[in-house]
Amino acid sequence: QVESVLHQLELSQREVGGDGYPYGLQIILSAISACTHFSDPVELLDLDPALHRLREKAKNPEFVSDLIYKYLLNNTHRVTLTFKPNAQLDERKNQAEKNKLEAIKAALSESEVTQIVEQGEALKARQLLKDDESILPKVGISDVASELKVPEAVIYKHNDEIVTAYEQGTNGLTYHQAILDLPVLNAEELTLLPLTLGYLTEIGVGDDDYLSVQSKQSLVVGGISAFSSIRAKLGDDDKTQGYWALSGKALARNHADFYKLMNDTLYNADFSDTKRIGDLVSQSLSRKEQSVSGNGHGLAMNIACSGMSAVAQHAYKTSGLPALVNLRALNKDSNKLSLAKKFSDLHVKITQSKPQHLIISDTSNVKDAVDALMQNWKSQSSQCADEFNLDYKPTQVKEAWVAPTQTNFCAKAYPTVTADHDDSPALSVLGAFLRNGFLHTAIREQGGAYGGGASQDSAIGAFKFYSYRDPRVSGTFDDFDRAIEWFKQVQHDEESLEQAILGVISSIDKPGSPAGEAKQAFHNELQGRDSKWRNDFRQKILNVTLDDLQRVVSLYLKPDNASIAAVISDQYKNEAQDMGMTIYEI
Repeated sequence: QVESVLHQLELSQREVGGDGYPYGLQIILSAISACTHFSDPVELLDLDPALHRLREKAKNPEFVSDLIYKYLLNNTHRVTLTFKPNAQLDERKNQAEKNKLEAIKAALSESEVTQIVEQGEALKARQLLKDDESILPKVGISDVASELKVPEAVIYKHNDEIVTAYEQGTNGLTYHQAILDLPVLNAEELTLLPLTLGYLTEIGVGDDDYLSVQSKQSLVVGGISAFSSIRAKLGDDDKTQGYWALSGKALARNHADFYKLMNDTLYNADFSDTKRIGDLVSQSLSRKEQSVSGNGHGLAMNIACSGMSAVAQHAYKTSGLPALVNLRALNKDSNKLSLAKKFSDLHVKITQSKPQHLIISDTSNVKDAVDALMQNWKSQSSQCADEFNLDYKPTQVKEAWVAPTQTNFCAKAYPTVTADHDDSPALSVLGAFLRNGFLHTAIREQGGAYGGGASQDSAIGAFKFYSYRDPRVSGTFDDFDRAIEWFKQVQHDEESLEQAILGVISSIDKPGSPAGEAKQAFHNELQGRDSKWRNDFRQKILNVTLDDLQRVVSLYLKPDNASIAAVISDQYKNEAQDMGMTIYEI
């Protein structure tokens, strides 16, 4: 166990991140604690000497137990703190705030009331002013790089195994993914697919139970996970492309054990432990319930777009609020043996196709990574399955889901086009233009929401408006409509267009980790988006004009085509019903 901990520490110290936010910033933030406590930040960042000392100390069999006695059992400087839940806490807080405001209001003099009204009017006038941004340094379109640099791969073939390898600065880590095409799945299998993949690396493998497997993972890898990718095919929106992947990372010195563990997990995962399956379902339900208020705007957009494409409808059923309802039903079902068999059968079904492999490693290890895979990977006999596709019936949506939340999350969506359409770049810029020019002020500054905006989702062919932690419902939907009218009626300048374009380009050009950029390049290639396609799309973004924006607004953002959705607190149920929404209870 001590060696497992040391192994994970070494992995975390070596890994070059940067997918969430810049790696340099991660380094600076991790060093701050040392600086603020008058220690040497270099020692904190260079863990190799510390790991060596720990390994020497760990040779003493009493090492861990001595630490437990010293710092935990015999430590007199401790506090035992007990929290007790109170179901009336939110209600009491709201009532206390209401009473406080009423007391303040009752104590106001006439002149103080007048002053507050005047300040409100002054604030509104200030919010409507356009700031002089010319006084600030700026980046212009002329400063944008001419093209996006995409990592290049080398393809290897050996005994029918296809390996795509990227040579990146991974600092002694190797990343591996085994990618398999999805077969045709029925409705129940599609619903169970995310759970099957999520539990694949959390259960036993072969003769080992899940605890033994977790111990192996800690000793050999930095984590294993599985995920699926289901998207519309480029050039044919009526067809979908589906595959899934088993993904892991490990230190280069563990190549052989890494691939054997990945191989065993892929083909020999054991879903027969019904108690473990029950625990995993319960954990999934808990995470899903806790995520509602934090991701309410995403769930609202998920609902609003659910009738606009096959991929959007699938996402609604498998990751939206219906998935929460389904998890509750699975958690209540006492027949976990039947559920475990369904997971096992689905696992067998999705492992029938021949995998292809992605490997990412640094210059000194990439060849050994490929050779070790060829020597240690054993694919099962593959079968040709029918091509994956999704059934789909377009529908217009008007739904509100009542959730245990104090605020609301609103969304309005319009059917548009997918990424390969010529109008997709203009729609992408339009989202940033509306957010910068109107929605931020109307929804956040004046409406009181934590956030709001608009975006084009070219993966599903939808243009979406949204608000986040919003004290309003109908007023926000009015603001969505006002944003469109504002764009049509106001004369806009080239500077606002440039800002919107740069916002989209920054999201495209945002640097990632060395491994993350290679993964992105590989999966884009799988989906038909090679480096030429990506750079052509990027250039189209840079070429968008105000006339293009006016055209797509008139063509796609038509009131009769819109779908609306909201995740709301109980007190806004009647307001949502008055807007024609069907009410669902979470």
